[in-house]
Amino acid sequence: MEYWDVYDEYRRPTGRVRARGEDFLPGEYHQVVSVCVFGMDGRMLIQKRADCKKQWPGRWDISMIGNAVAGEDARQAARRELREELGIDVDFTHRRPNLTLTYQCGFNDYFLIRQDLDISRLRLQEDEVAAAAWADRDQVRQLLAEGLFIPYYPSVIDLFFDMQDGYMYMLK
Repeated sequence: MEYWDVYDEYRRPTGRVRARGEDFLPGEYHQVVSVCVFGMDGRMLIQKRADCKKQWPGRWDISMIGNAVAGEDARQAARRELREELGIDVDFTHRRPNLTLTYQCGFNDYFLIRQDLDISRLRLQEDEVAAAAWADRDQVRQLLAEGLFIPYYPSVIDLFFDMQDGYMYMLK
């Protein structure tokens, strides 16, 4: 069973936890993390969600999205989830999220990184990820239009691509 720390609307820990799948009460929130990996050519690494996933099975998504488990901060969760889902190990210790978006019951911290990878060498977590591919902005927008990508606002996808040329972490 996976447990998540519960935060208040100001992102302060409440000292409570909720089990994954358990409903959040009004005023309770949890931590989500996302990573967008961009290659040196400006394409984004995208992943296709496994068909067994409860939400959006078989649809394409950004490089990685996951939940922080109880006791983890966003940086620790980003490292763990990226390693688990794609086999990529990145130390986020001294990195701040590039962007935070809020939604109904959580805070989602987005980390944008640039790293060329050979996708054939990725270690995909089979129960999470069915495939990985490089995609440019137009390809992601086409997948969105066809209903084959998680339903992000197109402007959010554009923001990720626009931000890659600005404040971003370069990996060695």
